[in-house]
Parts: sequence; structure tokens; C-alpha cells
Amino acid sequence: MNNEYTPDRWTLITIGYSPSESITKILSGWVGGYLDGGSWRLSSGVTEVEDKDDHYLIHNHSGSIYTCYKSREGMSGMSSSVFNKWQSDAKLKVNEGVSIQCVPIEDYFKAHPTS
Repeated sequence: MNNEYTPDRWTLITIGYSPSESITKILSGWVGGYLDGGSWRLSSGVTEVEDKDDHYLIHNHSGSIYTCYKSREGMSGMSSSVFNKWQSDAKLKVNEGVSIQCVPIEDYFKAHPTS
């Protein structure tokens, strides 16, 4: 059974493990309420993006599918904090080719025209 997620906020990120190896994932966030805090999730890796009217269906290596509304692209406060920490950590290993960056969905489609 595939897991399905609909985040409050989402962004694509590319993680470079070396100068020639990288993967694109979804960093998603959910806004919490009074009794429960916000949360975030990192997907297993994007395999396909379907462009629908007001959203994207983004398929991942694990079989999970994210319904990402176009108007919600961006980061929540919590996912932004997580991303900033990862970026700081990656700067320590930049000589090894480690990197992390946000990728606007338009740039993803330019790099993957068949998605």
C-alpha cells in the first residue's frame, strides 16, 4: 500500500552526495496547532511529477505519493529550520562535494522535461 501525503508547505531540495551524485526529495511541513506542534518529513526521492490543475502529484522511490498544491510551495517555519541546519552541515563538507539546495518546481521541470 502506498502512503499518501498532503503537506501544508513543501519544497523540492536537491542533495548532492558527491560532484556527480545527487537526489531530489520533497521537504514537506505541516503547521501544528495549540495541542500539537508542527512536523516535517523528507521523502525518499522523486521519481515522477504529474502536473495537475492546481497541484502536483509527486511520486517517490518508496511508492509514496505527495499531493503538493501549487499555492503552497515553500517552507514552514519548522522545515525551514531543518533545511538551514542541513545547509550549515553541508558547508562543512563542501570540499567532498556535499551540497543541499532548494529547487523551484520550474527548475525541476527544465532538468527533467519528461516528468
